[in-house]
Amino acid sequence: MLIAALIACSTGCPGGRQRALPDGKTEEDALVYPDSRGWLGDAGADADAPDARPAMDATDAPRGDVSPDASPPRDGTASDSAGDGSVDSAPARDSSVDAAPPCSAVCGDVDGDGKVTATDVTLLVNVLANNPPPNACQQANGDVDGDGQLDDVDRRALAAVVDGRANTPSCGSRCSNACGDTNGDALITPIDALRAIHFSTLSTVPTVCELLAADIDGDGVVSSADANAISAAIGGPTGPTCLNR
Repeated sequence: MLIAALIACSTGCPGGRQRALPDGKTEEDALVYPDSRGWLGDAGADADAPDARPAMDATDAPRGDVSPDASPPRDGTASDSAGDGSVDSAPARDSSVDAAPPCSAVCGDVDGDGKVTATDVTLLVNVLANNPPPNACQQANGDVDGDGQLDDVDRRALAAVVDGRANTPSCGSRCSNACGDTNGDALITPIDALRAIHFSTLSTVPTVCELLAADIDGDGVVSSADANAISAAIGGPTGPTCLNR
C-alpha cells in the first residue's frame, strides 16, 4: 500500500513532477531517493551510476528568509536588505565624534583646566621650548599680550597674572599701549609716571597691557625704577624704550 501511494504521488500529486527514470527502471524503482551515489536502495545499482535527478530550475532554488535587519555584507559589496533592488545606504557618521574639544574661554589658561595657575606658566615655558609644540588652544590662550605669537613677553605677563601683579590678559586683542604710556592716551605725561608708582605698590593692579607699558626694564615687575624712567622721558622727543619687549 505504501509503495503504491508513493508511486501514485510521484506522478500524480498536485505540484508533483513526472520523475525521469534511467533506462531500465520501473515506477517501483522511483521509490528510492537519488543521491550522489545514484539510486539508493537498489541492490543491483552500480555505485558509479550517474545521478538521475532532474535538473533544478530557478523556481526550485531554495529561498532563505531575508530579514530587513540582516547585517550588511562586510566584503565591500552593496546590500539590499529590503529585497526590492535598492541599495542600502551606509549609516551617517556622527562628525561630532571626531570633533576636537573647544578651547577654554579663559585667556591665560594654557592647560585648558578652566583657570589660570602656575601650571599654565610651566606649560607655557615648555611650549616656548617646543616641548611639546603648542596646539591651537595653547597658542590662543598663551598669547596673553595679543600680538599673535608666543614669546617670553607672554611668559612674563602670565607669571604676573598668576602672582597677582597684573590682571585682564589680552588674548585676541593686541596691546596698544606704547612703552611708558600706562594710561593708553598715546602721550607720556606725569600721570603715566604716577600710575607706575601705584602699580609698583599694587595700590592699583594693572592690566597686562598696562604692566607691559610700565615695565621699562623688562623684568616682569613694575618698580620705582620703572616709574623714574617714565618721568625722565616726559617732554622728550621720544618715549622710553622698554627692554625685552
